[in-house]
Amino acid sequence: FQSEMGSGLPNTYGAATHELATVATNKGIINKTTYQLNDDILIKNVFSYREIEATDWVDFDGQYAINPFDPVQVGFSGIAAASRVENEAFSEEIQLQGSSFGGAGTWVLGAFYFNEKGVEDSQSVTFGSPGARTVGEGENTSYAIFGQLDYQTPIDGLAITMGLRNTWDDRTYTIRGTTYG
Repeated sequence: FQSEMGSGLPNTYGAATHELATVATNKGIINKTTYQLNDDILIKNVFSYREIEATDWVDFDGQYAINPFDPVQVGFSGIAAASRVENEAFSEEIQLQGSSFGGAGTWVLGAFYFNEKGVEDSQSVTFGSPGARTVGEGENTSYAIFGQLDYQTPIDGLAITMGLRNTWDDRTYTIRGTTYG
């Protein structure tokens, strides 16, 4: 991931046509795979990956649409802003599912991992001045282990469910701001 995106915005923003634009791309893949180990135990794996990129331009005064990341266009502006966001997320979960106690009990044991990273780069201009720029970076990581047992007692209609889960989270976010002019 880039820690600072610089002028990475595409130059398709219409300074000559006065067009504003939002361009977003969202790509992802999800896979669930199961394997029957024996009559009583199933292995299940769930995988997910997602990537998002978005660029947004806003012209607040309607005077002239510009790309605030393009120094040539900044001189022709009233009040405008642009932002670019990149985000990437990955998760993985593995489960063992089974039955015990002659079919009276069903259970699941598992582990989970999640990681997400993101960057947002925003810049504004005000009446020809480059204005302000803010770059924020974040990361979120999570690990978990879990288990659950469902037991149908010999008493008709009485079932017992027990479960445990432990999760460890680590989150960071850094923001840097600059005012120009």
